[in-house]
Amino acid sequence: MRGAGYIVGRVLVDGKEVLCKACGKGLLDSKLEKELANLLNMRRARLPNHAPIHVPQLLGYIKHPDVQGITGLLRERVPGTCLRNIGPTTPARRLK
Repeated sequence: MRGAGYIVGRVLVDGKEVLCKACGKGLLDSKLEKELANLLNMRRARLPNHAPIHVPQLLGYIKHPDVQGITGLLRERVPGTCLRNIGPTTPARRLK
C-alpha cells in the first residue's frame, strides 16, 4: 500500500508475517522518526511482572543497502480492519 510518502505492507521475516513501513526520506521524515521513537519508548517502558502494553512491538529496522541509512521499520502486524475503515467513535470510547 502506498500513501503519504510511505510504502506499507505485510512481509515475511523468518517465516513470520510482520508489517513493514518505509519511506524514501528515512529518519529525515519527522513522522517516521517520531513513530520509531514512540515504539522504542514503549518498548523500554515494559517492566517485568506487569501487564503487557497492547501496542505493536518494534521488531527491527530497514536499512538502505547502499547508504546504510535507516529507511523504515518492521513491527508486529495487527490483523483486522484498517483503522480508517472503522469509522467514527464516541469521545468516551476514544478516551478509554
